[in-house]
Formats: sequence, C-alpha cells, structure tokens
Amino acid sequence: MTTFTSLEPHSVAVDPGLSETTTVRVRNDGDTVEEYRLSVVGDPAPWTQVAPDTLRLYPGDEGSASVVFSPPRAPETTAGSLRFGVLVRPQQNPELSNVAEGVVTVSPFWEMRAELLPVTVRGRVSTRIRVAVDNLGNSPLPVGISGQDDEDVLAFRAAPETTEVAPGRTRLTRVRIRPGGVKFLGQPERYPFALTVTPAQDRMPGRVGPVPPAQLRGTFIRLPFFPKWLLVALGLLVAGAAAVTALWFVPRPPLVSNAVAQQLPPAPPVTQQLPPAPQSPPPIPSPPAASPSPSPSQSAEQEAPQKGGDRSQSGAATPSDPADGGPVIIRSTQDGQDLSLQGGRTDDGTPVVLTDDDKLREQQDPNRFWARIRYSDDTVALAPNGVPGSLLDQAGGEAPVRLRTIEGGDAAVRAGQASPLQRWRLQPVSEGIVRIVNVQTGGCLTDLGKDQQVQVRPCADAFTAIQRWQLVNPV
Repeated sequence: MTTFTSLEPHSVAVDPGLSETTTVRVRNDGDTVEEYRLSVVGDPAPWTQVAPDTLRLYPGDEGSASVVFSPPRAPETTAGSLRFGVLVRPQQNPELSNVAEGVVTVSPFWEMRAELLPVTVRGRVSTRIRVAVDNLGNSPLPVGISGQDDEDVLAFRAAPETTEVAPGRTRLTRVRIRPGGVKFLGQPERYPFALTVTPAQDRMPGRVGPVPPAQLRGTFIRLPFFPKWLLVALGLLVAGAAAVTALWFVPRPPLVSNAVAQQLPPAPPVTQQLPPAPQSPPPIPSPPAASPSPSPSQSAEQEAPQKGGDRSQSGAATPSDPADGGPVIIRSTQDGQDLSLQGGRTDDGTPVVLTDDDKLREQQDPNRFWARIRYSDDTVALAPNGVPGSLLDQAGGEAPVRLRTIEGGDAAVRAGQASPLQRWRLQPVSEGIVRIVNVQTGGCLTDLGKDQQVQVRPCADAFTAIQRWQLVNPV
C-alpha cells in the first residue's frame, strides 16, 4: 500500500501583505479507502493554510488541495527563500506518511518612521539632539541624516552620518547643532530647523519603489554666553569693590601712642587778656519789633508737618504689626488645600492652584507663604514670599487667578502702584477666617478643588463653603 504526493509548482514567490497559491496532489495507490490529513511544516507554517485539509480517496483515486501562502506585512516576516513541506498523513496507515517539499520566496519591503527627541533644544555654543528611526519593514534599513535651517545660521553633524536599522528595531542617532559665532549678551534667539532622514536607496536591493524620506521639524534656542544673573553678580561685585576702595582711601586722623605723647614737650600756657573796663555804661538796646502773629490757617499748616511727618501718598504701603502683616499660609476651609503656584513656577502668568501642605513642605517650596502688603485704603496686595514684585492678580478681570509681575518690582508694589485687579479686601467671617474679595470686580476667591486653578466667582451664600479662607501663621 503506497501514497503518491506531488507539489505543483514546488517554488512560489509572494509579497508580504499578499497571497500566492500552489497545489498539492495525492493519489491512493492502496486497495482500501483512505482518509488523508494535510498540514504545512517549516517556517512558513504560521501564515500558510491548506484547503481542504482532509482528502478521502478510494483506491486508485487522486485528489488535490490548495496551499495558500499569506505572509503578513510586518517586521516578523523574514525576507528571502524559506523551505516548507506539506505533510500527508493517512489515518488508517500513519506509517505511510509522506511530505511534499517546496520553497517560498518572501519579497523584502521597507517602511520607516522617525521622531525628534526633543523637539526644542537650547544651547550657547552647541547642543545635541536625538533622532529615533523605527524600521517597520522586514529588511535592514540604511538611512542618512542631514539638516538645514531657513536663515542658514546652524550647522548640523550626525554621528554616524549613515546608520543601518535592523527589522523591527529602533536606532537612536545623535545630531550636533552648532550656530555660527557666539552671542555674548542680549535676549535668546529662536531658529526653526528641519532634519531629513533619507533611506539609502542604492543599498536596498529588490525594492519595488522609492522609500520617501521623513522630515522632522524642531527649534533651536540660542542663549547668550553670559546669563543675566552673572551680569547682575558682576555688577554687584564691582559696586562692592568700589565701595571698599573708597573706604580704604578715606583720610584718617593720625594715631599717636601714649609713649610718644609723654615725650612731647608741654604746650605753652595760654594767657587770656581781659577787655578793659568800660568808661561809661553801654546804651540799653531798644526792644525788637513784634512780629505779626500767624493766622490760624498758617498755624495749622506749620503744625501739620510736626504731627504727621512725611506721610506717603494715598494708596502707599503702611507699616503693620507682625501678626497682621507677616507671611501666612492661605488655606481653604473646604478641603485644607493651600494656595500655591502651579509646578513651583514663578514666571509671569503662572496659574495659582491649590496643593497639599505636606507636598509643598516636602518640596521645600518657599512660595507657599504669602506676604500681605497693606495699603492706607484698607486693601492688601498678596505676594508670594519668595517672589518679590509679583502679585496675586485677577487676570484681565476674568475668572482665573494668576501671578503678575509689577514693573518696578517690590519698590513699586510698596509705593502703591498695584492695580485694582491686584488689590483685595480681607473680610473677616470668624476668628482667623476671611473672605478674599477683589477690589475691582467685587468677586470672591473661590476653591474649585485640588490641583485646580483658583478662580474669582461672585460672592454668594451658595458658595460660602468654598469662599472661606484661613490665614495660618507658618510654624
């Protein structure tokens, strides 16, 4: 009893993502009815099917089945020639199993994806940026990287200039960006640029069509060589050196020791000559003319400076006792969250949010303390203790509350130059509990929840629970 098996054709070529078919033929050379089970063995087995996979043949009969190859378009599909076999197993006589062998050739394909890490970089003399290239094809992908900017100011150099990415892998390449010349002083400058990742077409045999390059856009921020804080420090250092030099050359009285003083000759006595006695009594001088008495208005004007001294202009900051004007923690009575700056930032326009006091203490954030700068009209400005010259501001009269920097700094704030949107009234509710009301809009500072931006909403009894604040003295 024998089984005849053949494969037509025995060699097949297929592109990933498509299908190709070959035919397996089986003949029953035995003298009994036999049922044959068909299956594929070898590397192509996961993406190959046999239809039908069972043939029932009478003695002398012949049957056929289609072998369909459908390799997926994925990096896991290996390109090249792969050997396979169709196993024909008789159910009555499994010892007579037979294998029809063949070869399937999988075509290579290339697919690329690229990304810039990060998109924005900063540097004074030069900086580096990384390019991540993903090979989504089933064959090695050789690529080259080049760069250019619109103003032709930047120079680009990739290390290495060309690289090869294995199938299904990611390769990082560093690109150095160097601007022309050095910027010593001034404001930072922005230079948009583009990096082009180009596949090496000549090193990709058997490709069906060109693989398009990928263009990545980014921004290089050129910083001045001398930062602002260094210039300020140098200025203070020069001013201090000038002050020390001036004090050093101030004339000083000569110093004479006691031993030298004892050796000095005594000073000659001074004879005082008395004036001669008058011969006649001197004339009696006439009394001075009486000056006109000042009017009541003139007296009041003369007494006013003595009583009031140099009074500051209306709206300027006035001294207050430490318990009323010192730094405090502004805590919501609703959920115990503290007024703070989002992300610990202190730049102009930073949102004001609510954060746990434990988290702020762990981060050692000095801006969780708020200084109250009181004015003569019984309004206050609220400033983060670590950011002089910046105030709590109802931005543009809208609901969100942000941090705003006053031109002129802390001196301008204390001189009364805070705008009505930056002035607040602390209306007592109970002991240590207040409502914080904006002078311009009349709205109350409102707690909208943890890590949410604090807003100003109309003062209403319905919002009482979220519009009350406790002023806590720092420990």
